[in-house]
Amino acid sequence: MRKIASFCVAAALVISGIAAGAESSEVSELRKEVEALSQRIEKMDQSRTLFDGGSSWMDRYTLSGDFNYRTERTNIEPADQKEQIRIRQRINLHLNLDAVVNDEITFHAQFVTGGVTPQSTNQDLGDSFETDPLNLDRAYMTYKPEYFKDNDVTLQLGKMKNPFFKPGNTEMIWDGDVNLEGGSASMKFEYEKAKFFLNTGGFWAIENANDADVGLWAIQGGVSYPVTEDVELLLGVTGYYYANEEGEGPINDDGQGDPNMNHGNTCANGVYDTEYNILEVFGECHFALNEIPFNVYFDFANNGDPSDEDTAWLFGFTVNKLEKQWDWRFNYNYRQIEMDAVVGGLTDGDFLNGQTNGQMHEFGFKWRVLKNTDVGINYFVGEAFTADDEDDGTDDADYDRFQFDIGVKF
Repeated sequence: MRKIASFCVAAALVISGIAAGAESSEVSELRKEVEALSQRIEKMDQSRTLFDGGSSWMDRYTLSGDFNYRTERTNIEPADQKEQIRIRQRINLHLNLDAVVNDEITFHAQFVTGGVTPQSTNQDLGDSFETDPLNLDRAYMTYKPEYFKDNDVTLQLGKMKNPFFKPGNTEMIWDGDVNLEGGSASMKFEYEKAKFFLNTGGFWAIENANDADVGLWAIQGGVSYPVTEDVELLLGVTGYYYANEEGEGPINDDGQGDPNMNHGNTCANGVYDTEYNILEVFGECHFALNEIPFNVYFDFANNGDPSDEDTAWLFGFTVNKLEKQWDWRFNYNYRQIEMDAVVGGLTDGDFLNGQTNGQMHEFGFKWRVLKNTDVGINYFVGEAFTADDEDDGTDDADYDRFQFDIGVKF
């Protein structure tokens, strides 16, 4: 294209030389046409960047996603009742669109399978081959001011990925599929060997037309420090404050105000009987044994409003990482969550079917069999407390859940 443009310009110069001193209207018109043609060819040359990686509008957009197929067996054995076994085939699809608005602002949207519950994007198969929904799961803008780039300052607005750090990426307080709605701010900075991070935000949980909205205000801070060359320690603390929640219907009640959808939390007449002012303390320790990476972590949470049934805790570890083909990863954690320690409608959907008031072990193994292709198994075993305490003498309900996954990223 550039050679053609140069040829056209040269031709125009030749024509101009021939007509020198005797400019005519025909030659002048021809010159204009040649210049217009040169400009059109230049634009066409620039448009080639759509295909060869140049700075075009297509370079500002990125499409990505992941798909998972799951076979799941759930076994629930309530006290003095018949065993309940359910086997399901499930799919999980995420489609992501990322756009560069300018040098400081980006936009992200995610569309997912599943229903409207925030605890899961899994879609059950076996519905008479009906068309399944694809829902908007995230839509938010991110602003990273150039002036504060050394401190990695990030501001977000919209329906966003959870901005708060979770030790071991576990889900004692937040299910991994929960996305928060509102605004957040975060920053990172270093001092000598220590790396600090700060996350904060305000979010809207329940909008009320005739009463005060239920909101969530949160702040989190932490630091990681290399204790030795091979050992790194991370510690942090988070405060979650839910405003106007007491007396409201449970979060994640399917929008129907069902009094049975309390997800293990204490409710009276279908509304919360307590406030949720949660203090969280967490930590991780990263190290390697025989060049195999380990991460040992803990999470502790206490709700300061109720007088009892207000504590949750978790301990676990992860062995190895998934980076290339044939890599593997094993994880284990144990957690116990009392009735009102956390908001039941937002905790892990695989923990006792997404509720509080119980204990459970989780085992997981994942293997990267091909590039961007993993197979894995997860096994959950535990019990839901029938009353409000594991030691009150009542029989508890036994739970176990087995999952086999095949997942790809694209």
